[in-house]
Amino acid sequence: MFSLLIVLWSAIMSSQAFGGVDVYYRLHQDLFADYNPEVRPYFNYTMPTEVIATLSVAYLTELDIRHHFLHLCGFISMMWTDEKLTWNPEKYDNIDRIYVKQERVWKPDMAVYNSVADKVYLGEENLIVTVSSNGTVRWEPLVNMGVTCKVDISNYPFDVSVCGINLTSWVYPESCVELKAGKPSLELFRVLSHSQYYIEYPEPQLTRSPYNGAVYRFLNFPIKLTRRPEYLILTVMVPITMLAVMCAVPFLLSPEEPEKLMVSITLLLSFAVSIDYISEKLPQTSINLSVLVVYLSSLFVLSFLGVLANAVVLLLKTWDDRLETSGSPSSNLKQGTNCAPTLDKPASRAQRLNKVFMILNIILLLAVSGVAWILLIY
Repeated sequence: MFSLLIVLWSAIMSSQAFGGVDVYYRLHQDLFADYNPEVRPYFNYTMPTEVIATLSVAYLTELDIRHHFLHLCGFISMMWTDEKLTWNPEKYDNIDRIYVKQERVWKPDMAVYNSVADKVYLGEENLIVTVSSNGTVRWEPLVNMGVTCKVDISNYPFDVSVCGINLTSWVYPESCVELKAGKPSLELFRVLSHSQYYIEYPEPQLTRSPYNGAVYRFLNFPIKLTRRPEYLILTVMVPITMLAVMCAVPFLLSPEEPEKLMVSITLLLSFAVSIDYISEKLPQTSINLSVLVVYLSSLFVLSFLGVLANAVVLLLKTWDDRLETSGSPSSNLKQGTNCAPTLDKPASRAQRLNKVFMILNIILLLAVSGVAWILLIY
């Protein structure tokens, strides 16, 4: 019996020390008796409510460079002071914070301005906010959406993209809601390294924009994505460079070899397949043109000219052979007797033209490839 009384007394004392259900209920009744969540809780209504925002990134799922958007997951932590939700903890058994549904308190109508999803406004229906005794309200809505991204493909696969969340109060102007970045402005919440990109988080950028006689604030949390080029160098750049070197191979073959034209046509088809492969990865429309696409197109043109050049060489060789077999003066010249020394046969016109085409092809390939690699890397 005595031990039972001790247990009951301990339960009563713990409820008084940490606040029992009745105390919580009385605190809620006192706070929300005359509270209107649609009214901005500031006694001096001419002063704006300062909202401090911090972005917490969990992970980045996908960067779609074809459609210019980034999908990310995380949450945005926002804090402000609600002057109507203050109390003295000593009057409520030292309760210094409570947790209520977001619909019961005033909150800024925050929206992700650059969202590509149907959902723009932040906050779920059953989301809980934390209210401290000094009036500080902490609201942490989840972010699981796609946002627009500034993709620059000019140096693909050495490209750098800048994405991020552009946060704004949709209705409240700057005179009502003063949006600011917290310190630190970004928290990496178990963020994982991305397999395709090096991720950097620059400082937030605060901009102001006038609209309909009022000024609105936009807080942008940028995310800089630098592509890891190793995989694409091995799978794209190295094969393209090898094909470029192969463009000079048909001219190394003798004009007597008819297969040189087939080799040139095969290289032309290879460049056509490479252009189709790259075009599937890059956006169809972009402000900046990809250097890699220009490089491939230039190699395609050079390969096409190589086909024409080899065709001309073969036609010239065929023409010379017909002239020799039809009894031209040059074919009637004797090779000389066995006692007289024989002279080396001079190079034919087809051989000389083939050599000229080979030199021009090598010069153009070196110039185009050198300029392309310099532009891509630097």
